[in-house]
Amino acid sequence: MSKVFSTKILSDKELEKIHQSSLLVLEEIGVKLPHKEVLDIFEQNKFDVDFENKIVKMPKKLVEDIIKRVIQNTSEYYEKYEDLDEERHNIDSIMNIANLECFIDFETRKKRKATISDILKSIVIGNELGFKRVSCFVKPYGHDDDTVSIIQHYLLYLYSKNRLFKNQMHHSLNCTKCIIEMAKVVAENEIQLKNGSLVEFEFEPIANLEFAQKDIEVALEFSKNKMKVLTTNWCWMGYHAPPTYAGTLTLSNANLWAGVVVLMLMNPETLFFDYIFATHCMNKNNLELPLFGGPNQAILALAGKQLADFYGFKYCLASTGITDSIDDNYQSGFEKGVNAALAFAAGVDNVGVRGIIGPDQGVSLEQLLIDSEMDSYYDFIFNRKIKVDDKTIDIEFMKKNGIGKNFLDSPGHNEILSENYWDSDIFFRGLYKDYSRNAVNKKIKEKLNRILKKNYPPGPVISSDKVSKLDEIIKKYMEKSSYDKFKKELKKVKEGY
Repeated sequence: MSKVFSTKILSDKELEKIHQSSLLVLEEIGVKLPHKEVLDIFEQNKFDVDFENKIVKMPKKLVEDIIKRVIQNTSEYYEKYEDLDEERHNIDSIMNIANLECFIDFETRKKRKATISDILKSIVIGNELGFKRVSCFVKPYGHDDDTVSIIQHYLLYLYSKNRLFKNQMHHSLNCTKCIIEMAKVVAENEIQLKNGSLVEFEFEPIANLEFAQKDIEVALEFSKNKMKVLTTNWCWMGYHAPPTYAGTLTLSNANLWAGVVVLMLMNPETLFFDYIFATHCMNKNNLELPLFGGPNQAILALAGKQLADFYGFKYCLASTGITDSIDDNYQSGFEKGVNAALAFAAGVDNVGVRGIIGPDQGVSLEQLLIDSEMDSYYDFIFNRKIKVDDKTIDIEFMKKNGIGKNFLDSPGHNEILSENYWDSDIFFRGLYKDYSRNAVNKKIKEKLNRILKKNYPPGPVISSDKVSKLDEIIKKYMEKSSYDKFKKELKKVKEGY
């Protein structure tokens, strides 16, 4: 095991081959876009459009011109905003994106439906744990998808101290218009509206090289408002994509660039900060879900990072650092730890969403806290800079201390050690005599309870005038029965504490 492992698993020649093959897919197979306005835009820009079958073939030269423009857009953005917007997109960890509706009890592993109260608790916990992107974490049970999207953004706008959100569920043009209107009310500056801090939409294929009409409509609305739309391709190697890494990388990359081309023609000023490589391997024993924790996830993350660098993206996100295990056990720790560590070592900026149980089977706040602790551990390793100079070596004190002595009395010992020491208020580090079987779980519960006791229920973080405006907006866009039901639930939660 003395061989030095390189995270560069693809050669320059292989990267170029994947790139050229991806362009060939777009040029010769094309992309299905069932939307007349968008097909017209493609025709106006000299693309080969089959209106009858709603398929656009994308010539290599036109796609490569758009790739250059993508990187130029982002470079211009950072030239203008970097001092004001430092590290807004260098994301270490993201809460689950609120697409799951079940909470899983951390001890019994039993499922239950999520509530409005769960969302408020999740916002509080996410803020206090310091997640760089906060979400509503879950879908509240008993509401239609349109209402859920509006509720989630409304609650984030009202109650999250952190104004960098991750909640891109938009199920119709109606809820999209409502959310955009709310974002404009609460935005503190131009940056928050432009870069996706308050609202963004994830535009991705519903099948290989095929986008849904309703998603195109939502993307158009965002583009017309000059707001952020991101794109990726959630696929499984061996199922949605070929069973080879080369084939999967090529097809996934082609799908991603298909989305980029669509969005750039809708809005030539679109910003793409991240190369999002959301690719998994199929589970050959269960075709209902992919693998989350297999070693394939590390390999795909390393390759995704190289593709991001090949194109010049500033950041790379990959689906790794997650697990197939339902229990918080050896399997989950091993799968998360190995895959995430390798991805971070390669320079991936963000791994899988935090707080999920197994392969998207549900969520728990306890798991969110554990994942946050793990992210802190990674941060200590991968953002650590070692300073080497006369002061940090301190030969003079070594001489003074002499042979056979320890350094407990060295100058500034405790202060210096605290800068170089990672500590945890939930992990166990002690002797067997001090150990108890459920000590860590007990500490996790206690920490969550302390946070909630201090901060729950949350109060509005925006002015009463803005709260009133948001209420007017959601009342306008929601069905009266849905609005009344939501407000009744929210009032019950707030009055119950």
